[in-house]
Amino acid sequence: MGRASATFENWQSEWLQLIFQAVQLLAAKHVMFRAGARDLERIEAKIDHLIRKASE
Repeated sequence: MGRASATFENWQSEWLQLIFQAVQLLAAKHVMFRAGARDLERIEAKIDHLIRKASE
């Protein structure tokens, strides 16, 4: 019974590590795409500004 218990604890540890890594990757993705959206908004604002200047 001791061996089965040790195996179960090992599997638990592996799954917890896998879940923790998945959470970290999702957080990193969220931060990266949020920054990308902000950059896109800045670029769009600059393009709008250039279009207004060109039409004057």
